[in-house]
Amino acid sequence: MSQPEAAAPADRPSRRELLAGAREVTGVAWRASPARTALALFLEPASGALAALSGYWLKVVTDAVVAGDRASAIRGVVGFVGFVGLAKIASAAWLRLVIRLGEQTGFAMEQRLAAAVADMPTLEIFERPEQLDRLDLLREQRDFYAYTFNAFGQGLREVARLVATLGLLASVDLRLLLLVPLGAPSLRAAVRARLDGDDVQLAVAERRRRADHLMEVATAPGPARELRVFGLAPQIAGRWEAAQASADAALIAREWQASLRSALAWLVFGAGFLAAIFLVLASAADGGASPGDVILVVTAAASLAGNLGGVANWTAQAAAAMRFLARYVQVTRFAEERARDLPGAVAPTRLDAGIRFRNVSFAYPGSGEVVLQGVDLLLPAGSTVALVGENGAGKTTLAKLLCRLYEPTGGQIEVDGKPLTALDITSWRASISAGFQDFARFELAARESVGVGDLTAIADDATVTAALTAAGADGVIGQLDDGLDTLLGRTWGGTDLSTGQWQLLALGRAMMRRRPLLLILDEPTASLDAEAEHRLFESYAEQSRRRAAEGAITVIVSHRFSTVRAADLIVVLDRGRIVEAGDHRSLMSAGGTYAELFTLQARAYRR
Repeated sequence: MSQPEAAAPADRPSRRELLAGAREVTGVAWRASPARTALALFLEPASGALAALSGYWLKVVTDAVVAGDRASAIRGVVGFVGFVGLAKIASAAWLRLVIRLGEQTGFAMEQRLAAAVADMPTLEIFERPEQLDRLDLLREQRDFYAYTFNAFGQGLREVARLVATLGLLASVDLRLLLLVPLGAPSLRAAVRARLDGDDVQLAVAERRRRADHLMEVATAPGPARELRVFGLAPQIAGRWEAAQASADAALIAREWQASLRSALAWLVFGAGFLAAIFLVLASAADGGASPGDVILVVTAAASLAGNLGGVANWTAQAAAAMRFLARYVQVTRFAEERARDLPGAVAPTRLDAGIRFRNVSFAYPGSGEVVLQGVDLLLPAGSTVALVGENGAGKTTLAKLLCRLYEPTGGQIEVDGKPLTALDITSWRASISAGFQDFARFELAARESVGVGDLTAIADDATVTAALTAAGADGVIGQLDDGLDTLLGRTWGGTDLSTGQWQLLALGRAMMRRRPLLLILDEPTASLDAEAEHRLFESYAEQSRRRAAEGAITVIVSHRFSTVRAADLIVVLDRGRIVEAGDHRSLMSAGGTYAELFTLQARAYRR
């Protein structure tokens, strides 16, 4: 099956972002170790200059041998060995320094990236394809963290070596400096190849993500049953091959173009190199240059070829590294700017009026599709509220807005008359709890997998056990050999659980906070049977009623209408709008959407 072509990247980093990336890595390295950073920046260019200048001593040795001057020949040999030796020592010392410095720099930068993304109060970054592409490349090219400072040091070495080599050539004949412009095409070709390669990497990032996803589907245990039952293996393999081949074809085509340009560029420099040799040989034949000058030019010109190649390679790598760092800046700034939350009021400890939606609309970032539109709704303090409706009606989105995982794109949510955005987000999150249908499977000890629902009580077995009991999940722990100490998940050699058992532990996490102001249960029992779900929701509703004096609200999202009939308020959503609201009795009497769907489900269960 053919795959759609990904668009070429339209968000090349600006010069400001490129410079910001360079400042970032340099600043991180300096903060990690000022002395190591300064020494590394000195040693590498010193080694390059010493290696280039060693060619001067070959001239001294050659001229001394021709003249029969033993003392000068010995002096030249000592000078050559000394310069080469010092260059090797400086390079070796630099390598030891930069390896450790690169590790420290990379660790600090990855730590900042992880913290910036994790600290985002909303999930916006995961809804924007361009940010996901950047994140994928930052993970895939993570060696750049340690390599970038290394590359800068290598660049200084190549520049110092180039300056020293040009000085030696100029000492013989100034016309030899024309070799530099002749080498410029190879430099441009190398830089263009690397930048074009970076462009194509970003352009195919979506295809690579698709291929990675298909590979995970083909090899992960979760989809394995359906792959075999439905005979999907050839289809998945074919789609993976198409996605991977599409990405590889773009990369290979760019490599061929780069190789052709590089070959043509080096032909130009090769012609200049031959001309330089003929020039110095002609000068030597006329007595204008010594045999040592010939050796010096041949050595220096050959070195210059390698030097220009080194400069070209470094420039290309540095350009790619700068792109990488700019991408790092783009992601971290995007995350950190959205993590800046002005100090807000502390969340209330009780609710008097409740939570109100005033003309709330919402569209996911990067999408023009409106998911919620014109929602006006009061969740009364001390009530149990059920959200019902077909898939895509907007129930889960409404629950996410209550958790402030997203902010409304229109209207506002109020808590006892105060805008939700005016409350400190950390304080608000600490006052709520939630259980989700797409729950996380924390492969930790069972105690921790549940206890992370309240980090202050994660080591308190009594609190964890009480939460499991409230969630109806205590039976799961009873089936584990080591109880709460059991390591969960096959990844680490622990005990695997069924989907229903994992979901019950997720419900236990939601129960860890004993007195939440708002408890959201977003189809957290989808893997349980209807009877078990009904019992649990009846229990949650009863707990909510006991806390009615504090104004605590329980919000239940469910497809099962029989489960939510005991709710104080049932809200029916359809295509992002509220079409009905009331208790079970009034909605049944109205004979509208709720009554129709409830009757249909009741008949289905009676069959």
